[in-house]
Amino acid sequence: MVELNVVTAINDPEFEAMVAGTLFSHGWSVVFRALDVASLQKYLSTSTQAKPLLIYSSDISDLDSKIVETLSPYLDRAIGFLASHQSEAKDGYLARPRDEIDLLAMIRSPHRAPMVRAAVTHQIPARCRMIALAGVNHGEGVTLTALNLAIELTLTGKKVLLVDANHQVPAVATILGERHANKDALREVSPTLQIFEITRQNASSAIDLILEASQKVDFMLFDLGLIIHSELSSADRRWDTLFSTWILEAADDLWIFSSPRAVSMRALREIVVALPQMVIRGRITHLLTQRIPGKKGDQQEEMFLSVVSPTRPHALRILPLDQRGISAATQDRSILVESNPRGVLRRSCAALALELTQ
Repeated sequence: MVELNVVTAINDPEFEAMVAGTLFSHGWSVVFRALDVASLQKYLSTSTQAKPLLIYSSDISDLDSKIVETLSPYLDRAIGFLASHQSEAKDGYLARPRDEIDLLAMIRSPHRAPMVRAAVTHQIPARCRMIALAGVNHGEGVTLTALNLAIELTLTGKKVLLVDANHQVPAVATILGERHANKDALREVSPTLQIFEITRQNASSAIDLILEASQKVDFMLFDLGLIIHSELSSADRRWDTLFSTWILEAADDLWIFSSPRAVSMRALREIVVALPQMVIRGRITHLLTQRIPGKKGDQQEEMFLSVVSPTRPHALRILPLDQRGISAATQDRSILVESNPRGVLRRSCAALALELTQ
C-alpha cells in the first residue's frame, strides 16, 4: 500500500475520529493530531518524516488560510473543512464530507476537486445521466460500445456528450473522422451529439466544460479505457489519474466491461476485490462482451456470473460476439448502424439505449 502520512488539526472529536478511521481503513496513518496552532507549527517544523497531508478544521482557534500558507513548505498539501455549525464557505474552508466516500474523493482528487464535487452535486440536472464505461483489460469493447450507444441514444432523440477519457489510446474522434476534438471546446458531430477528448493540455478546463454541458444534454458517456484499481492510484496525482478518479466519483453509473478471455477473467477477479477500496458512488453494472453462441457461450456466461454475482451489482449485461459487424465497422471507420444495422451487436446496443430512455 502506498504510504500517506496525515496530520490533523480538528477539534471536533467525532469528525476527527471519522477522518482517522477512514484513513486507517485504507492503510494510511495519522502521524500527529494537533489541537492548536502552536502544537501544529512545532510538529511540522521539527518533523523529519515525509511532507504530510494536513486535514484541518475551522474549529481550531486562529487557524486560517494565512497560517496554513506559512506552513506550506512543510506540507504536501492541505484540505480545510468548516466546523459542523457553519454552512457557508469561509476563507477557503470546504463543507464537511458527507461520508467516507466524499472524504476519500477529496483526498484522492486535485486541490480543486472538493469544489468540483459540490458543483457536481448541485449543478448537474436530474435529466442528465452520467455513465462511465471502463474495461478490466485492453480489448474489451469499451470504445466500440460507448460510441455506438451514444449513436443509438441520439436516434431516440436524446442529446449526448461523448467524452473520450481513454488517455492511453483515444479513438473516438478518429473513428468518427472528426478533427480537433481535443481542443478546449466541445466538438459538435450532429445537433444531438457532441464529443470531447481529454488531454494534458485541456484537462484543467475540462471539468468546467463538462459541468456546463451537463445542463444542455440528456446523457454523458465517458470512455475511460481501463478502470484504475491499483494501490498506486490512491496517491497518484497525475492529470489522467485525477480526472478518472473524479469521473468515477461523480458518475451516476459505472459500467465495467470484461470478456471470456483468461487474461480478462483474471483482471475481473482483481477488480471485484479492489472495488470496495475505490471511490465509486454510482450504480455498478457488469458487462460480459464477446459472448459466443451455444454451449461454450453458456459456459463463458456461467464463469462470468460466478465472479460478479456475489458483489450484487445494479445490473448484469451480456453483449454477443459479432465479428462480421465489428470487422465491417473497423474497416470502414463507421458505426454499427451503418456497417451492419441488423447485426446482433448493433441490436444489443439499440436495446441498451431504449432501456436507458424508458
